Amino acid sequence: MKPRQVRTAADARKILTERKIDRVKVGAFDVDGILRGKYISAEKFLSALDSGFGFCDVVLGWDSNDQLYDNVKYTGWHTAYPDAWVRLLPDTCRELPLEYLTEAAVDQYLAVKLPGHRLPKWLTRLIHRRTEGNPLFMVNLLEYLLAERIIVEIAEAIVWLLSDAAGFVTGNALSPDGGVAAI
Repeated sequence: MKPRQVRTAADARKILTERKIDRVKVGAFDVDGILRGKYISAEKFLSALDSGFGFCDVVLGWDSNDQLYDNVKYTGWHTAYPDAWVRLLPDTCRELPLEYLTEAAVDQYLAVKLPGHRLPKWLTRLIHRRTEGNPLFMVNLLEYLLAERIIVEIAEAIVWLLSDAAGFVTGNALSPDGGVAAI
């Protein structure tokens, strides 16, 4: 089934199952006509197909520059921007192209994928530059760097260079990136 063929909640359930989708992007248009979206789990999406769900109504209280409107009555600081109850429309199902990652998003992914490790910022920049922010390429490159132990070796080399054992090293004959820049 193609996304544009989805018409009913049953169709939406079928396409999620067929494609093994675990997250869905849902959205609402703000007063300026900008689609404001968020990702939710497939489980939450499926339950919301029948009963709806809460979507923060701040999207109705800010402009296209994400500046809050003044003197609004529907929502604002005076209402604490509560959730507005929304209903999902299965017939608006569309396939979204992958969104490219910013350098900050790559850094966040690395922090989640490698908890407790403090990778140098140049590595984040390098991964972002080499993959052009493409999430699939970024994940594949990271898996390669981990499988080949390149990232681990870089971290071990940095720790060694900071130790007393490296006291005899002089000059700049060692590349601090362990050759990653050549990838």
